[in-house]
This record gives sequence, C-alpha cells and structure tokens, in this order.
Amino acid sequence: MRGARSSSVGSGAMHDTDQIKAAIRYHERTKHQFNRYADGPGQLDWANQPNPFRRYEGAPLVRLPLLAAHEAPRSPYYDDLYHRGSMPSAPLTIHALSRLLQYALAISAWKQAGHVYATGSFVATWS
Repeated sequence: MRGARSSSVGSGAMHDTDQIKAAIRYHERTKHQFNRYADGPGQLDWANQPNPFRRYEGAPLVRLPLLAAHEAPRSPYYDDLYHRGSMPSAPLTIHALSRLLQYALAISAWKQAGHVYATGSFVATWS
C-alpha cells in the first residue's frame, strides 16, 4: 500500500514540477532587471483600463464637504503635533474625515495619460 501511495504522489509531483518550471521561466522573462524594466507589450491597452476608484456593492457613495481654511475642524498648528496633550481629542465626523483627507491629499494612486490625471484614495470603515 505504501508503494501505491508514493507512485500516485510521484506522478502528481512530476506534473507540479512542470508547472513550477513554466512559472519560473515566465517570471524570468517578465521580471524587472537591475539595469532595466521588464519587457512590456509595447503599448497600453486603453480599452481595458481598470476603474481607478474602488467601489463596493451596497456601500453608499458619500460626498465629503470641501472645507474652507476657517471652517471647523481646523488643522492644528504643526508644532502642536509634537507636544503631548496640546491637541484635544475630537469625534470622527464627516467634516473631520474631509479635513484629514484634504491635508493628506487623499492620494494613494496617481496616474497620468496625456492631459488626463486620475487619483485614488481608500478609506477603511468598520461597522
């Protein structure tokens, strides 16, 4: 029984080895090198670009207010950020989130194609 088991594993291992070798060959052909980028298709497929803004089914789209500099919540002074206790805690509101993302530029991805710019930001929420 032991011999039968090892032979069935051995035949599967040969198949897995072929797949691994094929994956390694593909990786070697397509990876970036120390002195050059990986070879690409030579052009961009503009018809099949992914949506730069992630949307989740069932999640509502909420427009954040663009706050003026004098509107609350105001940004703390830079030096106050480094002194414990100089900034009181505040509730997380839509205005506070808007201010945070405004000053953080809310950018996690930036793409440019000619005169077209696309940015993306992602905010994790828990319920």
